[in-house]
Amino acid sequence: MLKSLSEKNSEPYLDGLRGLAALMVLAHHTIIYQDRPYSIPDIRTSLDYGFYGVSLFFIVSAFTLMRSWQLRKNQETTPILSFYIRRCFRILPFWWLNVLLSIYRLSPAPHVLIANFLMYFPFFPFDSSYLIVPYGWSVGVEETFYVLFPLWVVLTKRYWSLAGLLIFFLWAADYWFTHVPYFFPNAQIPEYYFTFPIARYFCFFIGLLVYKISVDPLYLFYSQKCPRFILISIELFLLFVLCKMPSFNEPSMLFFLSLLLLVAGNTKGLLNKLLRMPLFSQVGICCYSFYLLHFYPLEFLRYIKPWLTHPLTQITGEAEFLILFVVAGSISFVLSVLSFLIVERPSVLMGRACLNYLHRTKTFASVDRLK
Repeated sequence: MLKSLSEKNSEPYLDGLRGLAALMVLAHHTIIYQDRPYSIPDIRTSLDYGFYGVSLFFIVSAFTLMRSWQLRKNQETTPILSFYIRRCFRILPFWWLNVLLSIYRLSPAPHVLIANFLMYFPFFPFDSSYLIVPYGWSVGVEETFYVLFPLWVVLTKRYWSLAGLLIFFLWAADYWFTHVPYFFPNAQIPEYYFTFPIARYFCFFIGLLVYKISVDPLYLFYSQKCPRFILISIELFLLFVLCKMPSFNEPSMLFFLSLLLLVAGNTKGLLNKLLRMPLFSQVGICCYSFYLLHFYPLEFLRYIKPWLTHPLTQITGEAEFLILFVVAGSISFVLSVLSFLIVERPSVLMGRACLNYLHRTKTFASVDRLK
């Protein structure tokens, strides 16, 4: 069994939510490789809405990072520098490995490589040549947000300021989508407008808001006193609503996903137990590798799909999806576990060793502490 990289501060249900998000994204990308018609079209539509898994990633990521910040800020003498060093060792080694792999696959131009190594490539949505790591746009968007994370911590200390920033970035995203044709009329692939950072930042502030509510004494009091049958009824209602997600717009969908995150933390509920299952928690622990590597099994299936489905000439799109999803998911999980053990975990341990050395030698002594 894989263990979380932050064992002391980890919550298994959060790993489970990451795993759920990863599987949602895999489902969304799997249907791209299908060509058989679905007997029930609504099923395909629901699977296609798995792209909300990326937004769920953003929400959970902001939630967990703020949670980690609050737990560590009183234990470290220099939380800001420690935060940046920890993030660099957590994200960059495996990211750089994927960028290097793209050299053999795409032979990108030097300026594109630099943009990806330094992670400012999401600010070029008008040029698809900048997206050299498959599905890596979300990692870039996330890191551009976290570059200013200590500032967001200061600006969101009060509910009103956090709500104000959330409303502002919701407006900014709407303005971006409405006016983007005037900004980049010659964009090569219009879908990449979706990947521009300002179009996604509001997801992170939703995660910060959910965290703030989750530690509010009033919420904690009522959640602890809430009878189990009422909690389970709320969970079932949320799951029912999420099954109807094709009929919702994005803000509504993200609202219900944030409620799902808020309710999932209650250990009395069924959702908490469901997310602790190995199917979700183990995928969630290595979700970073899973997300960036699942492109390759899907591409591999493109070539072997006729061999897989040829004996089953009468199968429906639903059956074809199930075969591709299970095969691609299994291969992706094996690859992600190997990557987690060979690249991710050693990188994090190296980062911890670096922090311990710097603190031990008092290298951070001159840095002011963020209160």
